[in-house]
Amino acid sequence: MAENIFEKVLENVKIQDVVSNYIELIPKGKNFFGICPFHDDTNPSMSVSPERGIFYCFVCKKGGNAINFVSEYKHMPYIDATRELANLYHIDISEFNNEKVDRTKKFYDLMMTSHKFFKFLMNDENYSKEARSYLSNRGINDSVINDFEIGLAPDDPHALTKQLEDKGFIVPDIIANGLSNGTNDTFLSRVMVPIRDEQGRVIAFGGRIYKESDKDKGISKYTNSQDTPLFRKGELVFNLDKASKERNAKYYILNEGYMDVITAYSNGIRNSIALMGTKLTNEQALLIKKYTKNVAICLDGDKPGIEAVDSIINKLSEIGINYTITILPGGLDPDEYIRKYGKDSYLDLIENKHLDRVGYLYELTKLDYPIVNSMNMDSFKKQMFNHLKLERSRSSIEVYLNKIA
Repeated sequence: MAENIFEKVLENVKIQDVVSNYIELIPKGKNFFGICPFHDDTNPSMSVSPERGIFYCFVCKKGGNAINFVSEYKHMPYIDATRELANLYHIDISEFNNEKVDRTKKFYDLMMTSHKFFKFLMNDENYSKEARSYLSNRGINDSVINDFEIGLAPDDPHALTKQLEDKGFIVPDIIANGLSNGTNDTFLSRVMVPIRDEQGRVIAFGGRIYKESDKDKGISKYTNSQDTPLFRKGELVFNLDKASKERNAKYYILNEGYMDVITAYSNGIRNSIALMGTKLTNEQALLIKKYTKNVAICLDGDKPGIEAVDSIINKLSEIGINYTITILPGGLDPDEYIRKYGKDSYLDLIENKHLDRVGYLYELTKLDYPIVNSMNMDSFKKQMFNHLKLERSRSSIEVYLNKIA
């Protein structure tokens, strides 16, 4: 008998039937193959194994069970994908309607057990020597490693799953929580940053490669947990559990990535939080508002980071959060800037050289229309005049008219 709703659904669906609802599958031996929908695929690189009940892409490395596929394909939470499959295949899941509390506790235990395993490996000084050297070179010392409880994922692609199975956890739950794709563990040879909810509970992980040999293999620098029953990226703000303890902080610094926050923290800046991306959701904005009314936006200084600010300031304005905008020079991200120029220069930019909305639009328009010829100059001026028509502050209008001139 199935122990939970996920097992019940997976026992009653055939993965090849589920996947073939979305992509064409071609039988080849015991398995099926198809064009992977999760990257720009031209040759069938996704394998579907009916025997093992999993899919796996040999190029982008996405994999998992039938629920993972639907969750990833339709961008929906794991539990919603589970219910959708139950409805589609007429699977009775009424017996699990009251199991949510027990299941959630089990998942928190699963994540904490994984976290302790990663910590154990980081605390093995011989095993973690190269990882600690990498962190040290980034200015992250043992004290910060301990404060954030940074761990280490091993090279063995089955080590975590085996450890969890030995502790009594089952493979469907391990897959459901983004720790395995059904073939291999999700995180391999990576420095592991635990991602916590506002109560400080570990609900996901961010993994960063650290080996020099991996940097030349085209391996993605970062691997973050996918959405799971416990974790939805759009509903979480990284380091909010720590930043909220800084009672005297006049504002929070809003970054993109967790390494920006950790580098800032290692330099004594304790009021940084991160979106783990460039999009700010309504849920995240309201979560931030619970703890502060003032935000200093400092995303990466590249074009995507600068362009992302527009939607962020609109959301913050809608819910009454005050903001300033800092654009880092040279396309640097906060982590790079602090390590290159230091804490004082970084804080000086944020506190004394930040931009208001019009200043930000000025810089964004310069990116769209670099002043390299008269045509671009005319387009730049026209766009800025359109922005200034919507501005209410006469002094701000005068400042930027003079700047344009």
